[in-house]
Amino acid sequence: MKTGWQKISGVWYYLKPSGVMSIGWEQLGGKWYYLNNSGSMSTGWQQIGNTWYYFEGNGQMATGWKQLSGKWYYLNSGGAMRTGWQQIGSTWYYFYGSGVMATNTTIDGWRIDASGAGRKIENVTSEYKSALAKAKQYSDIMSMSKRAIYDQLVSPYGEKFSKEAAQYAIDNVNANWKENALKKAKMYQESMAMSPSAIYDQLISQYGEKFTPEEAQYAIDNLE
Repeated sequence: MKTGWQKISGVWYYLKPSGVMSIGWEQLGGKWYYLNNSGSMSTGWQQIGNTWYYFEGNGQMATGWKQLSGKWYYLNSGGAMRTGWQQIGSTWYYFYGSGVMATNTTIDGWRIDASGAGRKIENVTSEYKSALAKAKQYSDIMSMSKRAIYDQLVSPYGEKFSKEAAQYAIDNVNANWKENALKKAKMYQESMAMSPSAIYDQLISQYGEKFTPEEAQYAIDNLE
């Protein structure tokens, strides 16, 4: 009678000492595994109940920090993927709903650096407030892209704000960048009779509107 791990047609299964195929959670050698309803060993991301877990290629449940495709995630001691604000050690981090760690942004009044570490902004300076007000004007009145507004805010020929103030403004302006792209696209269509292809190129051009390809495509898809 076969017991333990068995590879059948390229798939791993675990057979209990009784020979019965295991289903669900199984702790072996101090490591946790999850066998789905067919008994096959789980790997990669798996949603079990309402919780996401990550299982290594050998089936072991991951815990702690995990880097995947250049993005960082954090799984607690029970393997659950964390989202929202999390204090890890003495440092606060923010994880989006997808589990990806936030970097280089401002969330809930906290400045998050390239390492993901959050630092509460105790006092929003007048420069930050002015940069935010100016960013809102550029978004609401001129329908500019995120990149274009940032560049205008820090430009020595433009608003001359510090990079920190400009980033704070971009992070807190609450603009709908796709809708801004659509407004720009309609302007090019109505005032210059440009083709959809030419409008798209203008929207994504680094010498033009500087929208992302996704934002530009949304605009093109929604032109009348």
